[in-house]
Amino acid sequence: MGINRIVGYIAAGIVIGPFTPGVFVRTETIENLAELGLVFLLFSLGLSFSFDEMRRAGAVSIAGNVAAMGLLAVGFAGAAVLAGFPHPWILALAAVLSSTAIGAALLRDWGVEDTAGGHLALGILVVQDLFAVILLVVVATPANELSFVGLAIPVVKAIVFVAVALTLGGTLLRRVVVVTLAKAPQEAVFGAFATIALFAGFLAYVVGLPFEFGAFMAGAVISEAAGSAKVATAVMPFRALFVSLFFVGVGMLIDPALILRHWPVIIGLGAAFVLFRGVVWSALGKAAGVPWPSLLLFGVALVPLGEFNMVLASTAVLASGINDYERSVLVGITFFSILATTLGAPLFNRAAAAARSR
Repeated sequence: MGINRIVGYIAAGIVIGPFTPGVFVRTETIENLAELGLVFLLFSLGLSFSFDEMRRAGAVSIAGNVAAMGLLAVGFAGAAVLAGFPHPWILALAAVLSSTAIGAALLRDWGVEDTAGGHLALGILVVQDLFAVILLVVVATPANELSFVGLAIPVVKAIVFVAVALTLGGTLLRRVVVVTLAKAPQEAVFGAFATIALFAGFLAYVVGLPFEFGAFMAGAVISEAAGSAKVATAVMPFRALFVSLFFVGVGMLIDPALILRHWPVIIGLGAAFVLFRGVVWSALGKAAGVPWPSLLLFGVALVPLGEFNMVLASTAVLASGINDYERSVLVGITFFSILATTLGAPLFNRAAAAARSR
């Protein structure tokens, strides 16, 4: 397996960004396109989300996720405090998720996605997608409103928004989806559902929730309504474009001099966090009864950070929850986790195969 393309997108953004000499692209233009890309990225992630899969994942995927993510948050926040970061808890919340795209790709390339360990890992990733949109509401809350009441209000709004969305999805929107999929050409399918995503994002924004939250829920509701596979097929070419724009935009906001100046913190914290994540997720797999040969691959597949971590980090910066330096460090740690797992993937696979043959 080669290096994940997310690394290439971010690296390209750094190269053409305002902090790097040479080629320069207008930051405002890329930022605007990246914001649009973020909306469709969340919409497409919503399309791949399934409430049925979450229910089938069982208690381990839900309760185990809560316990593991809580432990990871505490560990990362503690390390961030020791490293002197000013916003350790928000930074930790942005770093607890696993990359659904990279984890699923690793399991597929290893040929273990249909094993018990693979099913459990995929179930955990699906549940984390739901946790991600909850965390999105939390980190989007302005720093000066971070209190029990300040967090409770947007969480209650999000619950009501989800309930209304699911009600509409099972009635009116279901009919719209079925008719559109049956009669509309592919270009019209994309246009129709892109409109729904933007309108849902606008409604979320009107009630005081993140625009991206509404887009994700639009994708999830359409997925539940009917025909998510065809919708995903229509959206996928555009998704690739918007995903690349989003991560290029993230890269343009990174000051490589800042990363180079603080590389010992990034490498040290990244290596420790990758190891810690591997231990925590492997321990959860062991508790769930995943056999040893699959346990190694199960733990490694849940190690890399990715798309949602960058979404949370960017949202937290806008809400003044973390600063640009903290985001740069998180991007560096994300780089490190992706490189460590994707470059080491063949070695982990051979180790698991050797253990299986004993």
